[in-house]
Amino acid sequence: MHLITIGDNVVDRYTSRGLMFPGGSTLNVAVFAARAGIKSSYIGIVGDDREGRLIRSAAEAEGVDISLVATLPGATASTNVSLVEGDRSFAGSSKGVSVFVPTASHLTAVEKAHVVHTGHSSVMEHHLSDLAKRTPLSFDFSDRHEDAYLERVMPYVQFAHFSASDLSPKETARLIERALAFAPRSLLVTQGANGADYFEDGEHWHQPAMPTQVTDTLGAGDTMIATLLARRGQGVPPAAALADAAAAAAKSCTYFGAFGYGTPLAEAVSAQDHAIEYSME
Repeated sequence: MHLITIGDNVVDRYTSRGLMFPGGSTLNVAVFAARAGIKSSYIGIVGDDREGRLIRSAAEAEGVDISLVATLPGATASTNVSLVEGDRSFAGSSKGVSVFVPTASHLTAVEKAHVVHTGHSSVMEHHLSDLAKRTPLSFDFSDRHEDAYLERVMPYVQFAHFSASDLSPKETARLIERALAFAPRSLLVTQGANGADYFEDGEHWHQPAMPTQVTDTLGAGDTMIATLLARRGQGVPPAAALADAAAAAAKSCTYFGAFGYGTPLAEAVSAQDHAIEYSME
Protein backbone atom coordinates (compact mmCIF):
# COMPACT_ATOMS: atom_id res chain seq x y z
CA MET A 1 0.00 0.00 0.00
CA HIS A 2 1.16 3.52 -0.80
CA LEU A 3 -0.24 6.49 1.11
CA ILE A 4 0.44 10.07 0.00
CA THR A 5 -0.35 12.94 2.33
CA ILE A 6 -0.59 16.47 0.99
CA GLY A 7 -0.83 19.74 2.87
CA ASP A 8 0.29 21.21 6.16
CA ASN A 9 3.49 20.95 8.10
CA VAL A 10 4.56 23.07 11.08
CA VAL A 11 7.12 23.33 13.80
CA ASP A 12 5.32 23.03 17.12
CA ARG A 13 6.93 25.51 19.51
CA TYR A 14 6.87 24.51 23.17
CA THR A 15 8.09 27.84 24.46
CA SER A 16 7.83 26.86 28.13
CA ARG A 17 10.29 24.03 27.45
CA GLY A 18 12.47 25.92 25.00
CA LEU A 19 11.94 23.26 22.33
CA MET A 20 10.40 22.92 18.91
CA PHE A 21 9.19 19.72 17.25
CA PRO A 22 8.37 18.89 13.64
CA GLY A 23 4.67 18.32 13.08
CA GLY A 24 1.54 19.27 11.21
CA SER A 25 -1.42 16.99 10.66
CA THR A 26 -0.60 15.64 7.20
CA LEU A 27 3.11 15.32 7.93
CA ASN A 28 2.29 13.43 11.13
CA VAL A 29 0.07 11.00 9.22
CA ALA A 30 2.86 10.36 6.71
CA VAL A 31 5.33 9.61 9.51
CA PHE A 32 3.04 7.26 11.40
CA ALA A 33 2.03 5.48 8.20
CA ALA A 34 5.72 4.79 7.58
CA ARG A 35 6.07 3.54 11.15
CA ALA A 36 3.14 1.21 10.52
CA GLY A 37 5.09 -0.37 7.68
CA ILE A 38 3.64 1.02 4.45
CA LYS A 39 5.11 3.19 1.71
CA SER A 40 4.52 6.80 2.68
CA SER A 41 5.06 10.07 0.85
CA TYR A 42 4.50 13.67 1.89
CA ILE A 43 3.84 16.66 -0.38
CA GLY A 44 4.22 20.13 1.10
CA ILE A 45 6.27 23.30 1.34
CA VAL A 46 8.81 24.37 3.95
CA GLY A 47 10.73 27.60 4.33
CA ASP A 48 14.45 28.06 3.73
CA ASP A 49 15.12 28.23 7.46
CA ARG A 50 16.34 25.87 10.14
CA GLU A 51 12.73 24.91 10.95
CA GLY A 52 12.29 23.74 7.37
CA ARG A 53 15.54 21.81 7.55
CA LEU A 54 14.36 20.12 10.76
CA ILE A 55 11.12 19.02 9.11
CA ARG A 56 12.96 17.64 6.09
CA SER A 57 15.58 15.76 8.11
CA ALA A 58 13.01 14.31 10.53
CA ALA A 59 10.78 13.07 7.71
CA GLU A 60 13.75 11.52 5.92
CA ALA A 61 14.91 9.86 9.15
CA GLU A 62 11.45 8.25 9.39
CA GLY A 63 11.61 6.86 5.86
CA VAL A 64 9.01 9.22 4.39
CA ASP A 65 9.49 10.07 0.71
CA ILE A 66 9.81 13.87 0.53
CA SER A 67 10.90 14.15 -3.09
CA LEU A 68 7.92 16.45 -3.74
CA VAL A 69 8.55 18.72 -0.75
CA ALA A 70 9.54 22.18 -2.01
CA THR A 71 11.62 24.77 -0.17
CA LEU A 72 10.68 28.42 -0.71
CA PRO A 73 12.15 31.66 0.61
CA GLY A 74 10.36 32.57 3.82
CA ALA A 75 9.30 31.10 7.11
CA THR A 76 8.20 27.54 7.77
CA ALA A 77 4.75 27.35 9.35
CA SER A 78 4.73 27.34 13.14
CA THR A 79 2.38 27.11 16.07
CA ASN A 80 2.78 27.68 19.80
CA VAL A 81 1.78 24.73 21.96
CA SER A 82 0.90 24.71 25.65
CA LEU A 83 0.12 21.70 27.82
CA VAL A 84 -2.31 21.38 30.72
CA GLU A 85 -1.94 17.98 32.40
CA GLY A 86 -0.69 16.61 29.09
CA ASP A 87 -3.58 17.91 26.99
CA ARG A 88 -2.31 20.14 24.23
CA SER A 89 -3.74 23.47 23.18
CA PHE A 90 -2.64 25.96 20.52
CA ALA A 91 -1.93 29.60 21.23
CA GLY A 92 -1.12 31.44 18.03
CA SER A 93 0.19 30.20 14.72
CA SER A 94 1.56 31.27 11.35
CA LYS A 95 0.98 29.51 8.03
CA GLY A 96 4.32 30.75 6.70
CA VAL A 97 4.89 29.45 3.18
CA SER A 98 2.92 26.24 3.74
CA VAL A 99 -0.27 27.01 1.77
CA PHE A 100 -0.05 26.00 -1.89
CA VAL A 101 -1.97 24.85 -4.95
CA PRO A 102 -1.31 21.26 -6.06
CA THR A 103 0.72 21.15 -9.28
CA ALA A 104 0.50 18.77 -12.22
CA SER A 105 3.44 16.84 -10.73
CA HIS A 106 1.61 16.51 -7.42
CA LEU A 107 -1.54 15.23 -9.10
CA THR A 108 0.42 12.74 -11.20
CA ALA A 109 2.00 11.37 -8.01
CA VAL A 110 -1.41 11.13 -6.34
CA GLU A 111 -2.69 9.01 -9.23
CA LYS A 112 -0.06 6.37 -8.44
CA ALA A 113 -0.97 6.05 -4.75
CA HIS A 114 -3.65 3.88 -3.17
CA VAL A 115 -4.92 6.65 -0.87
CA VAL A 116 -4.33 10.40 -0.64
CA HIS A 117 -4.80 12.05 2.75
CA THR A 118 -5.30 15.68 3.71
CA GLY A 119 -7.38 17.62 6.23
CA HIS A 120 -9.02 20.86 7.19
CA SER A 121 -5.77 22.42 8.45
CA SER A 122 -4.20 22.05 4.99
CA VAL A 123 -6.48 24.57 3.22
CA MET A 124 -7.04 22.12 0.35
CA GLU A 125 -10.83 22.40 0.15
CA HIS A 126 -10.75 24.01 -3.32
CA HIS A 127 -8.66 21.13 -4.65
CA LEU A 128 -10.49 18.10 -3.22
CA SER A 129 -12.22 17.34 -6.52
CA ASP A 130 -8.86 17.19 -8.34
CA LEU A 131 -7.46 14.87 -5.66
CA ALA A 132 -10.51 12.63 -5.30
CA LYS A 133 -10.91 11.98 -9.02
CA ARG A 134 -7.40 10.48 -9.05
CA THR A 135 -7.39 8.22 -6.00
CA PRO A 136 -9.56 7.56 -2.91
CA LEU A 137 -9.46 10.54 -0.56
CA SER A 138 -8.92 10.39 3.21
CA PHE A 139 -9.82 13.57 5.09
CA ASP A 140 -9.27 14.65 8.68
CA PHE A 141 -12.13 16.92 9.70
CA SER A 142 -10.78 17.13 13.27
CA ASP A 143 -13.35 19.28 15.12
CA ARG A 144 -15.00 20.74 12.00
CA HIS A 145 -18.52 19.41 12.51
CA GLU A 146 -20.73 22.16 11.09
CA ASP A 147 -23.32 21.14 8.52
CA ALA A 148 -22.12 23.55 5.82
CA TYR A 149 -18.59 22.18 6.00
CA LEU A 150 -19.77 18.59 5.76
CA GLU A 151 -21.91 19.48 2.74
CA ARG A 152 -18.87 21.05 1.10
CA VAL A 153 -16.30 18.34 1.80
CA MET A 154 -17.94 14.95 2.43
CA PRO A 155 -19.02 14.30 -1.20
CA TYR A 156 -15.34 13.83 -2.11
CA VAL A 157 -14.31 11.73 0.90
CA GLN A 158 -13.94 7.96 1.03
CA PHE A 159 -12.23 7.74 4.44
CA ALA A 160 -13.60 10.30 6.91
CA HIS A 161 -12.07 11.07 10.31
CA PHE A 162 -13.53 13.27 13.04
CA SER A 163 -12.62 14.28 16.58
CA ALA A 164 -15.67 14.44 18.87
CA SER A 165 -13.90 14.84 22.18
CA ASP A 166 -15.64 18.19 22.67
CA LEU A 167 -19.12 16.83 21.92
CA SER A 168 -21.75 15.26 24.15
CA PRO A 169 -22.91 11.69 23.43
CA LYS A 170 -26.05 13.07 21.79
CA GLU A 171 -24.03 15.46 19.63
CA THR A 172 -21.63 12.68 18.68
CA ALA A 173 -24.50 10.44 17.62
CA ARG A 174 -25.88 13.22 15.44
CA LEU A 175 -22.46 13.79 13.85
CA ILE A 176 -22.16 10.09 13.04
CA GLU A 177 -25.64 10.06 11.51
CA ARG A 178 -24.88 13.10 9.35
CA ALA A 179 -21.51 11.78 8.19
CA LEU A 180 -22.80 8.30 7.34
CA ALA A 181 -25.54 9.86 5.21
CA PHE A 182 -22.83 10.69 2.66
CA ALA A 183 -21.94 6.97 2.43
CA PRO A 184 -18.16 7.15 2.90
CA ARG A 185 -16.21 3.90 2.63
CA SER A 186 -15.26 4.27 6.30
CA LEU A 187 -15.79 6.66 9.20
CA LEU A 188 -13.64 7.09 12.31
CA VAL A 189 -14.87 9.23 15.22
CA THR A 190 -12.42 9.61 18.10
CA GLN A 191 -13.66 10.70 21.52
CA GLY A 192 -10.58 11.04 23.69
CA ALA A 193 -10.85 9.06 26.91
CA ASN A 194 -14.18 7.62 25.67
CA GLY A 195 -12.43 5.72 22.90
CA ALA A 196 -13.41 5.66 19.24
CA ASP A 197 -16.16 4.43 16.95
CA TYR A 198 -15.40 3.01 13.53
CA PHE A 199 -17.84 2.29 10.70
CA GLU A 200 -17.13 0.33 7.54
CA ASP A 201 -19.43 -1.47 5.08
CA GLY A 202 -22.46 -1.03 7.33
CA GLU A 203 -20.73 -2.47 10.39
CA HIS A 204 -19.74 -0.70 13.61
CA TRP A 205 -16.89 -1.26 16.05
CA HIS A 206 -16.20 0.56 19.31
CA GLN A 207 -12.64 0.75 20.60
CA PRO A 208 -12.06 1.76 24.25
CA ALA A 209 -9.17 4.12 24.88
CA MET A 210 -5.96 2.29 25.76
CA PRO A 211 -4.50 2.98 29.23
CA THR A 212 -1.39 5.14 28.94
CA GLN A 213 0.83 7.59 30.76
CA VAL A 214 -0.16 10.92 29.21
CA THR A 215 2.72 13.29 28.65
CA ASP A 216 1.46 15.09 25.54
CA THR A 217 -1.64 14.33 23.45
CA LEU A 218 -0.36 16.23 20.40
CA GLY A 219 -0.52 13.98 17.34
CA ALA A 220 -2.52 11.15 18.94
CA GLY A 221 -5.39 11.54 16.49
CA ASP A 222 -3.02 11.65 13.51
CA THR A 223 -1.35 8.51 14.80
CA MET A 224 -4.66 6.69 14.99
CA ILE A 225 -5.70 7.76 11.50
CA ALA A 226 -2.39 6.72 9.94
CA THR A 227 -2.21 3.36 11.69
CA LEU A 228 -5.81 2.49 10.88
CA LEU A 229 -5.36 3.34 7.18
CA ALA A 230 -2.14 1.35 7.07
CA ARG A 231 -3.51 -1.73 8.82
CA ARG A 232 -6.63 -1.86 6.67
CA GLY A 233 -4.46 -1.42 3.59
CA GLN A 234 -2.37 -4.34 4.80
CA GLY A 235 -5.51 -6.47 5.03
CA VAL A 236 -5.80 -6.50 8.83
CA PRO A 237 -9.47 -7.04 9.88
CA PRO A 238 -11.26 -3.91 11.13
CA ALA A 239 -11.39 -4.79 14.85
CA ALA A 240 -7.69 -5.69 14.99
CA ALA A 241 -6.74 -2.68 12.87
CA LEU A 242 -8.68 -0.40 15.21
CA ALA A 243 -7.00 -1.91 18.27
CA ASP A 244 -3.55 -1.43 16.70
CA ALA A 245 -4.44 2.18 15.92
CA ALA A 246 -5.56 2.81 19.51
CA ALA A 247 -2.35 1.28 20.86
CA ALA A 248 -0.23 3.47 18.59
CA ALA A 249 -2.18 6.57 19.65
CA ALA A 250 -1.69 5.68 23.31
CA LYS A 251 2.05 5.26 22.70
CA SER A 252 2.23 8.68 21.04
CA CYS A 253 0.86 10.30 24.20
CA THR A 254 3.90 9.21 26.24
CA TYR A 255 6.43 11.70 24.85
CA PHE A 256 6.59 15.36 23.85
CA GLY A 257 5.84 16.40 20.30
CA ALA A 258 3.90 14.56 17.63
CA PHE A 259 6.69 12.14 16.73
CA GLY A 260 9.80 13.30 18.58
CA TYR A 261 12.87 15.13 17.27
CA GLY A 262 12.76 17.90 19.86
CA THR A 263 15.22 20.67 19.01
CA PRO A 264 16.19 23.71 21.10
CA LEU A 265 14.39 26.83 19.92
CA ALA A 266 17.61 28.78 20.10
CA GLU A 267 19.83 26.30 18.30
CA ALA A 268 19.30 23.92 15.40
CA VAL A 269 20.68 20.39 15.68
CA SER A 270 20.51 17.17 13.68
CA ALA A 271 17.13 15.44 13.70
CA GLN A 272 18.88 12.11 14.15
CA ASP A 273 20.32 13.34 17.45
CA HIS A 274 16.83 13.93 18.82
CA ALA A 275 14.88 10.95 17.49
CA ILE A 276 12.79 8.95 19.93
CA GLU A 277 12.70 5.21 20.11
CA TYR A 278 9.30 4.06 18.86
CA SER A 279 7.96 0.54 19.06
CA MET A 280 4.52 -1.03 18.78
CA GLU A 281 5.64 -3.86 21.05
